[in-house]
Amino acid sequence: MSALLKEASRQSGTFMDAAPQTKDEIVIVSVKDSSVEDFRSHLATAIGATWAQEGDGWRLVRTRS
Repeated sequence: MSALLKEASRQSGTFMDAAPQTKDEIVIVSVKDSSVEDFRSHLATAIGATWAQEGDGWRLVRTRS
């Protein structure tokens, strides 16, 4: 997850990071012609998490176990 969010941040210009409880999640994504908002929404739904705004960016945090 950390590597995915680092690359997504680089490509989108929007800082995204994973909280400790989500940083080791393994996901496979295919993103083409998708907005950064759609990417964040679908990723959070897929792993049962939500995005929390922190400073100038976003952190993916677990919302259920």
